[in-house]
Amino acid sequence: MEMVEGSQALAGERCAACGSPNLEMDEGGFAYCLACGMQVYAYTQEVVETQENMRHFRSTRLQKRNREAEHEHEGTGPSASQKALEIVEAHCTCCQSVLEKQYNILDAKFGFHKSVRELVKGLWAVILDESEILSSESLSQATAMLDTTTQDEEHQASDQEEALETTRKSNRRLYDLQMRLRSKLNLEDLLSILYFACLWARKAVVGFDLLQWAVDGTLPFFSVGSVISPHVLEKVPSWKSTMNANSVPDMGVLDVGVEKLLLKTKLEVLPLNASALIARFVKDLDLPKQLWDPCRRLCLLLPKVALSYCPSASQNSLKDYRLPPTAFLMATLIVVLKLVYGLDGGTKAKAMSPFPPPYVWKDWAREQMRKAPRKQIWTQEKAKHCQADLSSMADYVQFCSKILFSDQKVDNDLKGVEQFLEETAKPFFEQPKPEGSARTFYTDFNLVVAAEQREIGTLSRELKFDRNQWSNMDPFATDYHAVVHACAAYSWLDPVALADAVYLVEDHLCSLEKAANGEFDSEDYP
Repeated sequence: MEMVEGSQALAGERCAACGSPNLEMDEGGFAYCLACGMQVYAYTQEVVETQENMRHFRSTRLQKRNREAEHEHEGTGPSASQKALEIVEAHCTCCQSVLEKQYNILDAKFGFHKSVRELVKGLWAVILDESEILSSESLSQATAMLDTTTQDEEHQASDQEEALETTRKSNRRLYDLQMRLRSKLNLEDLLSILYFACLWARKAVVGFDLLQWAVDGTLPFFSVGSVISPHVLEKVPSWKSTMNANSVPDMGVLDVGVEKLLLKTKLEVLPLNASALIARFVKDLDLPKQLWDPCRRLCLLLPKVALSYCPSASQNSLKDYRLPPTAFLMATLIVVLKLVYGLDGGTKAKAMSPFPPPYVWKDWAREQMRKAPRKQIWTQEKAKHCQADLSSMADYVQFCSKILFSDQKVDNDLKGVEQFLEETAKPFFEQPKPEGSARTFYTDFNLVVAAEQREIGTLSRELKFDRNQWSNMDPFATDYHAVVHACAAYSWLDPVALADAVYLVEDHLCSLEKAANGEFDSEDYP
């Protein structure tokens, strides 16, 4: 009996000398090879029993591990940290997939150079890094939001009502986490990257075009599920539900996204296809064709001068400040419109010819621009940047006007052009500003919101004007400061905003004329 048990224990073993499987164990627990007679090893009954116990222990542990895996698969799932990491990675993957799809559509439409694709990759990396969505701190916060190991939830729900309540809380935590991720990295950020791509490729595309294409379905914005792979989409189940008809792209969020890229990438000057954009707006606004030539002339002249001039508020020293190219072109167009329609900043508003009706976009265009919650998205730091931007643009608009209104002729020679512009620009920026200049208007950011809504009465109340102040104000400053507000509020160069800017100037000049004649409207003044 013992030999049989020993033989069973040696089943599967071979002789180390000859390799024969014919081994046999005697009563002393020693194993011998029946082929060569060599003693293989000493096998005691205690060793055999120990090995059998180990096999049983390993088998029991393996069965327990399998049961735990099945239990996880059935409902408890992975840990909160692992689940949070998967959701964050899936969110970033979704955004990257949408960006890639959107870029491929624009590439097929315009034929971008291969260098633009590298630019898009770099801008995507900047936004992803700036959002800090993959930082350890963000992942820890995401884990805390999904951690459901409370004392009440450790035990299994005793009835169906408790189970439903537990599921509801879990879904709510998941929804809150995804909303938090979208606040850090959203689809509007991707549209701002595409705007830079079009600008770098010198295409006559503005930010408003991207908004229109996103809503029309040209760029995948709402149909996210058709772009993202089902495997990734399973990890962010509420992605589809959050992208509904109410989540229309916001112009204000796009503005913030562009500023983030400008600050992070330090892109001071971007290429601008000024001729194509000018031709487009002349056509879209149904303006006279003779506007195109003075616009082109001004665009050719102004880049030759150092446009980083920005006088300091406390002294006449020059401060380095660079205008974005969109603001440059907007100021150029506004100046030409001022020239054509007689808005030269005289003491009284001239008789203006009827301005042609603006090009009519879809009905939702103007509504979306009016509904943009700018007061909520503009922070105090953003307000400081805007004040500097407004001041610089105000000086720039006045400088453009001096060049256009000047009777001096400019040679075609490059040195002559640079010399003329340097002589014209430097005295202008070094001269002291009058007491009532536009610079004093930029102390409160609410002015931008008021002018943006074209509420002249609100603007007057914010500035707390009285009759004496109206009579002592610089007429030219009050003329162009309203234009500057409109330009800064709508720096995306869409035709509707450009028309609004001109209408705003007309209304403001009419108010100035009434104030000069001592006429005051009860609607405009408290």
